Amino acid sequence: EQQVGIRLKVTIVPGEELRSVGDFPLFLETADFLQRHPGFDIVVGVAMITSEEEVACKVSQDCNIGTNFFERYILLRTVRPDVIIHEFGHSFIGIGHSPTGVMQVRANTQYFSVQDRAVMLRTKWKEFRPTATPREY
Repeated sequence: EQQVGIRLKVTIVPGEELRSVGDFPLFLETADFLQRHPGFDIVVGVAMITSEEEVACKVSQDCNIGTNFFERYILLRTVRPDVIIHEFGHSFIGIGHSPTGVMQVRANTQYFSVQDRAVMLRTKWKEFRPTATPREY
Protein backbone atom coordinates (compact mmCIF):
# COMPACT_ATOMS: atom_id res chain seq x y z
CA GLU A 1 0.00 0.00 0.00
CA GLN A 2 2.84 2.41 0.83
CA GLN A 3 4.49 2.01 -2.59
CA VAL A 4 1.55 2.06 -5.01
CA GLY A 5 -1.60 2.69 -2.97
CA ILE A 6 -3.10 -0.76 -3.43
CA ARG A 7 -4.76 -2.13 -0.32
CA LEU A 8 -5.66 -5.78 -0.10
CA LYS A 9 -8.77 -6.97 1.64
CA VAL A 10 -7.80 -10.41 2.86
CA THR A 11 -10.51 -13.00 3.33
CA ILE A 12 -9.30 -16.28 4.75
CA VAL A 13 -11.30 -19.30 3.77
CA PRO A 14 -10.22 -22.27 5.81
CA GLY A 15 -9.82 -25.44 3.87
CA GLU A 16 -7.91 -28.62 3.71
CA GLU A 17 -4.24 -28.14 4.53
CA LEU A 18 -2.13 -28.70 1.45
CA ARG A 19 1.55 -29.45 1.51
CA SER A 20 3.73 -30.02 -1.54
CA VAL A 21 0.86 -30.70 -3.89
CA GLY A 22 2.50 -29.13 -6.92
CA ASP A 23 1.37 -26.10 -8.90
CA PHE A 24 -1.32 -27.49 -11.16
CA PRO A 25 -3.55 -29.19 -8.54
CA LEU A 26 -3.37 -26.05 -6.38
CA PHE A 27 -4.11 -23.91 -9.44
CA LEU A 28 -7.23 -25.98 -10.14
CA GLU A 29 -8.33 -25.59 -6.54
CA THR A 30 -7.94 -21.79 -6.60
CA ALA A 31 -9.71 -21.59 -9.97
CA ASP A 32 -12.60 -23.67 -8.63
CA PHE A 33 -12.84 -21.33 -5.64
CA LEU A 34 -13.00 -18.28 -7.92
CA GLN A 35 -15.76 -19.92 -9.96
CA ARG A 36 -17.81 -20.46 -6.79
CA HIS A 37 -17.03 -16.95 -5.44
CA PRO A 38 -16.93 -14.59 -8.46
CA GLY A 39 -16.79 -11.45 -6.32
CA PHE A 40 -13.06 -11.86 -5.72
CA ASP A 41 -10.50 -10.31 -8.08
CA ILE A 42 -7.52 -12.42 -7.05
CA VAL A 43 -7.39 -15.76 -5.29
CA VAL A 44 -4.28 -16.97 -3.48
CA GLY A 45 -3.67 -20.64 -2.78
CA VAL A 46 -0.99 -21.52 -0.24
CA ALA A 47 0.72 -24.88 0.11
CA MET A 48 3.88 -24.57 2.16
CA ILE A 49 6.96 -26.44 1.05
CA THR A 50 8.81 -28.59 3.53
CA SER A 51 12.13 -27.39 4.92
CA GLU A 52 13.91 -30.11 2.90
CA GLU A 53 12.28 -28.85 -0.32
CA GLU A 54 13.24 -25.28 0.53
CA VAL A 55 16.89 -26.28 0.97
CA ALA A 56 16.82 -28.15 -2.35
CA CYS A 57 15.22 -25.09 -3.94
CA LYS A 58 18.00 -22.81 -2.75
CA VAL A 59 20.66 -25.22 -3.97
CA SER A 60 19.21 -25.92 -7.42
CA GLN A 61 17.73 -22.44 -8.04
CA ASP A 62 15.24 -24.33 -10.23
CA CYS A 63 11.87 -24.19 -8.51
CA ASN A 64 8.97 -21.82 -8.11
CA ILE A 65 7.89 -20.79 -4.65
CA GLY A 66 5.41 -18.36 -6.14
CA THR A 67 3.43 -18.45 -9.36
CA ASN A 68 0.83 -16.16 -10.92
CA PHE A 69 -1.55 -17.58 -13.54
CA PHE A 70 -3.71 -15.27 -15.68
CA GLU A 71 -3.19 -12.35 -13.23
CA ARG A 72 -5.93 -13.72 -10.94
CA TYR A 73 -4.59 -16.95 -9.46
CA ILE A 74 -1.55 -16.73 -7.19
CA LEU A 75 0.05 -19.87 -5.82
CA LEU A 76 2.44 -19.51 -2.92
CA ARG A 77 4.67 -22.14 -1.38
CA THR A 78 6.09 -19.65 1.10
CA VAL A 79 4.90 -16.61 3.04
CA ARG A 80 8.03 -14.55 2.45
CA PRO A 81 6.98 -10.92 1.91
CA ASP A 82 9.22 -10.45 -1.16
CA VAL A 83 7.60 -13.44 -2.91
CA ILE A 84 4.06 -12.29 -2.04
CA ILE A 85 4.76 -8.74 -3.30
CA HIS A 86 6.41 -10.11 -6.46
CA GLU A 87 3.45 -12.36 -7.33
CA PHE A 88 0.88 -9.62 -6.69
CA GLY A 89 3.06 -7.37 -8.87
CA HIS A 90 2.48 -9.73 -11.81
CA SER A 91 -1.27 -9.11 -11.48
CA PHE A 92 -0.70 -5.45 -12.35
CA ILE A 93 2.57 -5.39 -14.30
CA GLY A 94 2.20 -8.56 -16.37
CA ILE A 95 4.28 -11.67 -16.87
CA GLY A 96 7.70 -10.11 -17.35
CA HIS A 97 10.54 -9.63 -14.91
CA SER A 98 12.71 -6.59 -14.27
CA PRO A 99 16.46 -6.15 -13.88
CA THR A 100 15.99 -4.36 -10.54
CA GLY A 101 13.53 -4.28 -7.67
CA VAL A 102 11.13 -6.87 -6.33
CA MET A 103 10.13 -7.96 -9.85
CA GLN A 104 13.54 -9.54 -10.46
CA VAL A 105 13.50 -13.30 -10.93
CA ARG A 106 15.25 -13.79 -7.59
CA ALA A 107 14.57 -10.55 -5.76
CA ASN A 108 16.23 -9.70 -2.49
CA THR A 109 14.13 -6.62 -1.83
CA GLN A 110 10.50 -5.75 -1.10
CA TYR A 111 10.47 -2.58 -3.21
CA PHE A 112 9.38 -2.01 -6.80
CA SER A 113 11.76 -0.36 -9.22
CA VAL A 114 10.87 3.15 -10.39
CA GLN A 115 9.72 1.74 -13.75
CA ASP A 116 7.58 -1.03 -12.23
CA ARG A 117 6.05 1.36 -9.73
CA ALA A 118 5.05 3.68 -12.59
CA VAL A 119 3.31 0.80 -14.39
CA MET A 120 1.48 -0.23 -11.21
CA LEU A 121 0.31 3.33 -10.60
CA ARG A 122 -1.19 3.33 -14.12
CA THR A 123 -2.81 -0.11 -13.81
CA LYS A 124 -3.93 -0.23 -10.19
CA TRP A 125 -7.52 0.61 -11.13
CA LYS A 126 -7.79 -2.22 -13.66
CA GLU A 127 -10.83 -4.42 -13.76
CA PHE A 128 -9.89 -8.06 -13.65
CA ARG A 129 -11.45 -9.76 -16.60
CA PRO A 130 -13.18 -13.08 -16.20
CA THR A 131 -10.99 -15.84 -17.53
CA ALA A 132 -11.79 -19.30 -18.71
CA THR A 133 -11.39 -21.88 -16.01
CA PRO A 134 -8.43 -24.20 -16.42
CA ARG A 135 -10.84 -27.11 -16.81
CA GLU A 136 -12.04 -25.54 -20.07
CA TYR A 137 -8.61 -25.92 -21.73
